[in-house]
Amino acid sequence: MLEVLDSRHYFPQFLWKFFLSNIGPRWQKGYRVHIYDIFTDTLHETRRIPQTKSVFTAFHAPNLADECLAAIKQAEDSFARLEASAEHILATLLRKLSALPPDSEPGTSETNRHRRTVTMEARDEHALLKYLVFLRFRNSEQYHETVLNLGQKASQNHLWIRLIPRGPLRRRAVLRSICAFLDHELGDDVHAVQFFADIEEHCWRVIREGRAEISVGIASEAQEFLSTERCYGNLDEVDPDGSCDGSYHLFFPITPSVAVYLVTTAPDIPQRSANLHTSSPRIPSMSTRLVTIECDTESVPDVHIRNTILLLTSPRYILFSSLPSLVTAITVTPSTSLSSPLSPSLVRLKTTCREKHIREGLMKTLLVKGDVPVTDLTEEVKLYGDCAVEHGSFADIWKGEWVEKMGGFAGGGTKRIIAMKVLRQFMIDNVKEKVLKRLKDEVMTWHRLRHPHIAPLYGIVQLPHHLAMVSPWCNNGTVVSYLRDKNPDADRISLMMQIASGVAYLHNFKPVVIHGDLKGNNILIDDKGNALITDFGVSNVIEDFSSSSSSGSGASTLAASFFGGATRWMAPELVLALVEDEDGGKTPELTKPSDVYAFASVCLEIMTGQLPYPTRTNAHAVTIDKMRGVKPSSGVQRSGQDSGVQGEIWKMMDRCWDEWFVRPNMSEVRDFFEGLAKRRSGGCV
Repeated sequence: MLEVLDSRHYFPQFLWKFFLSNIGPRWQKGYRVHIYDIFTDTLHETRRIPQTKSVFTAFHAPNLADECLAAIKQAEDSFARLEASAEHILATLLRKLSALPPDSEPGTSETNRHRRTVTMEARDEHALLKYLVFLRFRNSEQYHETVLNLGQKASQNHLWIRLIPRGPLRRRAVLRSICAFLDHELGDDVHAVQFFADIEEHCWRVIREGRAEISVGIASEAQEFLSTERCYGNLDEVDPDGSCDGSYHLFFPITPSVAVYLVTTAPDIPQRSANLHTSSPRIPSMSTRLVTIECDTESVPDVHIRNTILLLTSPRYILFSSLPSLVTAITVTPSTSLSSPLSPSLVRLKTTCREKHIREGLMKTLLVKGDVPVTDLTEEVKLYGDCAVEHGSFADIWKGEWVEKMGGFAGGGTKRIIAMKVLRQFMIDNVKEKVLKRLKDEVMTWHRLRHPHIAPLYGIVQLPHHLAMVSPWCNNGTVVSYLRDKNPDADRISLMMQIASGVAYLHNFKPVVIHGDLKGNNILIDDKGNALITDFGVSNVIEDFSSSSSSGSGASTLAASFFGGATRWMAPELVLALVEDEDGGKTPELTKPSDVYAFASVCLEIMTGQLPYPTRTNAHAVTIDKMRGVKPSSGVQRSGQDSGVQGEIWKMMDRCWDEWFVRPNMSEVRDFFEGLAKRRSGGCV
């Protein structure tokens, strides 16, 4: 979390409160703010209010006299009182805006469709004007120039230097002028009050001459405003450094959906006054009257224009709630208008926010879609070690533990050893959105599956650039290593029956689930010695990657890598489709018959402990054998295994390796193995 904005500008804490709460109309996201630090190229997310530096911290200097410290304290107290009033006024305004009828309410005339009003007391309007005018001055270049001049030796020809010749006195004079402005109430007599020239120029004139008015803009159609550490934008033309010609055509985003406008009705004074004090300023009449505040609905282009204006001020910090609004703002901002250091930073920010929005959309769908929500285990999973324990072609497996919450509280629940599968980063480069959408479907399907021989999905874990899937950790490893190293005497027929039952369940599920990557290394053995099918659906994600990649060579490389590693188990029709390449590099369609073929190859591993095509050492040789019609059992020593039950199993495997249109379906294969198990238990085998 970002503890404090490291900026010379002042960002009010109550604005953090507004951005982090559900106050105001059209609240959508709420309870978080993204903060992008352009200097460090870091995106933070906070749900708490960061610390705020003192508004007059720049007035502090080493070895200040007590009189100066007292003047700073007095100015801070004056500002705190005005800020508390402004916060209350704006909070009341936001509540009134929330109570307004929708601008599309039936019966509303077209003229008034986007223009509504609220009222406030004239005294409150005056206080809010003062606060916004001073906040603009506080975060302007003129304020920082004023502070900088406090410690510099100035020409004796300068009027106010002649009157206030020493630095400490100049500091106190400026602070007294600030206090006089901040403490002034509507109707007070300020005839004898002296104002420092900058305070007169940039604060008092716009108030004293009655040229300012307040209005409100409400973002429409789920759009949201950005903000920066300056707190405001200028609707007039601005220079690249954010300075302007002194106009007050300003907007202050106070929530993601509401901006307060401070608009002048006449041009500003072009040059600053050389006088130290005002002469008989016009005193607004004391009144308890109500003033009307216009509330307009901002069109989508208007919101984007406001956000673009903020980006063009070359801020250090960009604050926003809505990821899509930020992405759109950067998209519509002409890159030629951005400063050289800013442009690449915003491009990176746009990419980061787009990816985060996709992940969050996926998370939202996973957590609310369907009758059985997928559980977010991000806060409950603890990983073991600093690196993955297993590495596949497209995913890494991490080992960890998950302590299930009991009654909504962590601790005291059941501890499970888990495996966390994370797809490799290159899997989603350049096509993150489509791949993640496909992955969403696969995860949702996996979570709905309920079968004793399919590895369950406990939930998902959010990672910086992706999602990870959490399933049980199996100490017995894969079926291949289990039979080879841990239990060579295991009941192999029972294991094949369990796998057949699981695949048949997938094929009969609605919608149909094609595993697409059946092989011995994707069959795990649980602590009770039972088979668990895992890793289904990964090939579908590969297929989506290949079909959507903007680079044909990249897609072909990935598909070849995936299917090259699975060629031994792959059905010949899939190999043929890859070799003929008639679909422009697209991966072949996976089918139920292709799963049946791969299942028989898994049975070969279980029966013999050998890979399909055991005499072949590379995928190219395997491909040639498949093209010639050679079966995976070629080269396997089968002496003494062709009679009895084993002979029946070999015949079933040969049927599964037949042409796709005559292969048995998995329900038939399952029934075959279940029949073998019943005959054996009845003593018939």
